[in-house]
Amino acid sequence: DGFQYVMLRYRPELAAARQRSPQQWIFLVENSADRNDLLAETQRQIVKVLLENAEHTDTFSIIRAGTQADAFRRKPVACSLENVAAAQEFMREVAPIGALDLEQALQAVQKQVRGQREAWIVHLGTGIPVLGERDETTLLRLVPAKARYVGVAVGKRWSKSFMETAANHSGGHVTQINPDETVAWRAFDLLSTLNAPRLTEITV
Repeated sequence: DGFQYVMLRYRPELAAARQRSPQQWIFLVENSADRNDLLAETQRQIVKVLLENAEHTDTFSIIRAGTQADAFRRKPVACSLENVAAAQEFMREVAPIGALDLEQALQAVQKQVRGQREAWIVHLGTGIPVLGERDETTLLRLVPAKARYVGVAVGKRWSKSFMETAANHSGGHVTQINPDETVAWRAFDLLSTLNAPRLTEITV
């Protein structure tokens, strides 16, 4: 047929550090009215599993995002049992209400990034803005450049374009976790994926 097909196989050396450096986890948890009780509880469970299995040297922040963006604490805090329990209460204390202002939420995330640690932004929800800025290109510029973005779509309706672009540009990751799955296992599997050495932004 005039064409030649060649199969290439390449096994890269994925060098992993002997010691994992302390990380900062920034959870952007959507709390708008489209998050019913089941979706909201799924998001809380994912955060709980990730934090309970984080290293004791890690720190975390939580941004509760709806019409307004509220931070759990003004600065990142240690991943202690007491702080994780308090964070769960923070996510429960305000029922999902209003519409999502993603612009305001990302601006709140920016204030939490600390340059001396590797930062992971874990965004749980839809990534679909209703209030504020809605242009995707503009919103992508608000994702901190020195952080890795992890999009966790919870529910059937979500912005695949926004989450995948943000993840691809930052060496992050995208997945979908729904309430009808074994949420704790899926969250633990996500953490294992993030902690494993990976190749990103591959082109041929």
